[in-house]
Amino acid sequence: MKNIFIKISRFFNFLRAKWKIALLIALVVFLIIYFSVPKNKKEVLTFASAKIGPMTQEISVTGKVKPAHSVDLSFEKTGRIKAVNVKTGDRVKAWQVLIILENSDIAAQLSQAGGAISAAKAQLAQANAALDLQRTNLESLKKGTRPEEIQIAQTSVVNAENALSDAKINLENAKTKAETDLNVLYDDVFDIINDAYNKAEDAVRKQTDGIFSNPETINPALTFAVSNSQAKIDAEWFRMLARDELNNWKSEIGALNSFSQDSELDSALSKAKQHLNVIRTFLDKTMDALSYNVDLSVTTAVAYKTNITAGRTNVNTASATVENQIQLIKTQKVTNKNNIAIYEGKVNDAKNALESAKKNLSLKLAGSTPEQIAAQEAQVRSYEASVNFYQAQLNQAYANYRNIFAQYEKTFLRSPIDGVVSKVNVEAGELASLTNPAVSIISDSKFEIDVNIPDVDIAKIKIGDEARVTLDAYGETEIFTARVVSIDPAETVIEGVPTYITKLQFDKDDPRVKSGMTANIDIITDKKDSVLYVPQRAVYTREGEQFVKIKNASGELIEVKVKTGIKDNNGNIEIIEGLKEGDSVLTSIL
Repeated sequence: MKNIFIKISRFFNFLRAKWKIALLIALVVFLIIYFSVPKNKKEVLTFASAKIGPMTQEISVTGKVKPAHSVDLSFEKTGRIKAVNVKTGDRVKAWQVLIILENSDIAAQLSQAGGAISAAKAQLAQANAALDLQRTNLESLKKGTRPEEIQIAQTSVVNAENALSDAKINLENAKTKAETDLNVLYDDVFDIINDAYNKAEDAVRKQTDGIFSNPETINPALTFAVSNSQAKIDAEWFRMLARDELNNWKSEIGALNSFSQDSELDSALSKAKQHLNVIRTFLDKTMDALSYNVDLSVTTAVAYKTNITAGRTNVNTASATVENQIQLIKTQKVTNKNNIAIYEGKVNDAKNALESAKKNLSLKLAGSTPEQIAAQEAQVRSYEASVNFYQAQLNQAYANYRNIFAQYEKTFLRSPIDGVVSKVNVEAGELASLTNPAVSIISDSKFEIDVNIPDVDIAKIKIGDEARVTLDAYGETEIFTARVVSIDPAETVIEGVPTYITKLQFDKDDPRVKSGMTANIDIITDKKDSVLYVPQRAVYTREGEQFVKIKNASGELIEVKVKTGIKDNNGNIEIIEGLKEGDSVLTSIL
């Protein structure tokens, strides 16, 4: 132990004596350690551009070739059968419609979806046109103003001023016409009310003359006996009311003159309608009383009834005339309001156009400042965002159309192969079953392939889907074509995974195809001619939503929410909304 302490003491004595050497040794050791420790590398980001092009979604599986037999076909959805187009023994071609379900509701939805696409296209076209205009304005700002542009801007101001003047004149003309048209109708009101009053007075005081005694007092009485006391009471009571109505009505008419306001004439028409209703009720009650008379001669009773009928006809005519005039005035007011609103809108449009023309001229005269260019660039970006929005709307409309079209197609049961109908199990009017075959087809093909499709992929496959087939015996260069002819609705569990037996048949007989051969199949489940797509690795999911990261105008990474569609075997995924062509998306960090 003593020797150890001696050695340590000697070492420190050496360091004190040779401190420069010690410092050098320490520096060397530090540098060795520093450069031997791995440093954090600078991150390298890789990007890919969003592109537009065709996409094909495929499912790749393997199976064994075996001899073909018959195919049992059933619908993929329930519904009432509309038509059965084949019978047993008929020869059918691939894709021929065999049976149709009722589909008028889905056809209507499909038509609406098509209309939505047209509307979305129009909106996108308008947005693109507006964007082009803003881009042109930006280029003009950057280039500066030419003399001929100033001249054009000045002419635009003059034209806009003339247009505003014309719009104001048209508005005044519309107001004048509206007032004239309405006055024509109000000019007729006095005559219509007078005529109605005269008809009502004639019906009460002339046509019922002789039926009542003391008719103009508060106690009018029937001049004949009746067997129904209530009918007598009603007739006499309403005769007194009719007298009051006529007297009040005459006073109201007397208050009208050529200076009466429109509101007063409207009120007079409304009151005339009420007066006529009371008079009509009086005539009805009097006619009821006549039907219960016990002492009138037949001739007298018939004469009274004839007079009341004539009076009632005149009252009904007057009432219809009054009601018609009320409706004509209401309609004319609505028409006037709408017409004036249209011309007021044109005046406002002309004012806005003039203001815009003046601002444009001011910009032309003042030239372009950096602030104006920056503002116009912001305007362009805003319109670009609008284009992206309407493009997304169009994409959504297409997606909705494809979804409805897929449902529409499910109402048609088609033959997936060439063959002969061996059995038809349904009739028009029945409900289609998902499990029981509707029709059976004996295939013309000699061979078919059974494959097991995992449950995660089975929803993508439908009967009639085309497929490319290669056989191990002939290599990948020899390609055969086939199509899906049936899908087993019951699952088959293989190594714990639910699968569904799907049958494919070759489109053409080929002597090279033998039973037992191993087949590699690519089933084409969807094909689109022009879609926006990015690499699948660019898309990530968080809380059930999908996102990508893109570079903004400043080169910064920002997160963008997207909606995706189909995937292809090249590692690409469709973007339905959220991106536009040319966007640079982050694919990896190295």
